[in-house]
Amino acid sequence: MRGKILLQGISGNQGTATGNVRIVRSNEEDAFDEDTALVQKGDILVCDRYRPRNNYQKCITKAAALVQNKGGRWDYGAIESRAVFSIPSIVGTEKATEVLKNGMAVIVEGETGEKEVTMADAKIRKIKFGTVYQYLPD
Repeated sequence: MRGKILLQGISGNQGTATGNVRIVRSNEEDAFDEDTALVQKGDILVCDRYRPRNNYQKCITKAAALVQNKGGRWDYGAIESRAVFSIPSIVGTEKATEVLKNGMAVIVEGETGEKEVTMADAKIRKIKFGTVYQYLPD
């Protein structure tokens, strides 16, 4: 059952997944390798930005969904989640790695609506967004 809204961001891929958060820190090589080794089947992979590294490939195959701080609809993580792994994803949350904690149970809904956004060129565009909710067991 859905609890409160924890995060919203740009929809990378539609779909819904429930699982436990596993944060992968990508700023230090040792931390990255240590974190990717801890990803379990069905985890929600949370990172600053998904990169086409070998260990990311290994851990995303286990993930139920991808949530990242940076990126847009055409970011590598969004494309991989749609075209290769068919898992829900939310990108551009800005603070997923700060708000979410390892082991936290969440629901990821890859597409929950549309918002109008004013772009840098002053044009207004509609973007699809996704939401991460706190998971509350029945």
